[in-house]
Amino acid sequence: DLAWLIGEWVDADEDATVETVCRWTKNQNFITRSFKVYVKDQFDLEGTQVIGWDPAANTIRSWMFDSAGGFGVGAWSRSGNQWTVRALRVLPDGRRGSTTSVLEYVDDNTCTIRTIGREVDGEILPNVGPIKVVRKQ
Repeated sequence: DLAWLIGEWVDADEDATVETVCRWTKNQNFITRSFKVYVKDQFDLEGTQVIGWDPAANTIRSWMFDSAGGFGVGAWSRSGNQWTVRALRVLPDGRRGSTTSVLEYVDDNTCTIRTIGREVDGEILPNVGPIKVVRKQ
């Protein structure tokens, strides 16, 4: 169901650019999603996410690790053309956070991402997006 993610993606505005590459692993059991973040044209952060089916929980899960030392796990669910990812994170300084991200498939070359319900150690943070993400041509 997530095959549409495979490829190279970018979202950019005047402040930041995020480049993402999604690839199948051997036998197409998992998707690796590598990302790089540039702020004001300066490299800032990179990370890797592994997305795959968890047969014990009967759901899609993801595991994410970033270059700053943060990591997290997410559970995915689908409703129509939207995927909701409920994630728990550990930040590099040890604080804990949670987010809900909503990825919406628009067409083969476009999706949007919204992040809602952001929280770090009990502090509510503002929602983000929707952000338009386009396939690199």
